[in-house]
Amino acid sequence: MGVATTPKRQVPRLSGDSNVLEPAYGGPVTTCDFCGRQEPDETKTLTWTTSVENGRLRRYCDECSRTHLRAMEGKLDSEFW
Repeated sequence: MGVATTPKRQVPRLSGDSNVLEPAYGGPVTTCDFCGRQEPDETKTLTWTTSVENGRLRRYCDECSRTHLRAMEGKLDSEFW
């Protein structure tokens, strides 16, 4: 006699990239590590900035990249912006 189980709810899961979510409803969504903006269209993220801080890949949308350009060029970690 088997035990009845309820089906598990599908929730967003992280892919190999730490900030690219693969929602249950479709493809991957890239998230800005600074402001939290999400972009499902991969071609629109071509203008985003990527960096590695403490061994972790971080992505920043074009607006945050423009706003914090001097801090990025000065190699400051995002926690100091």
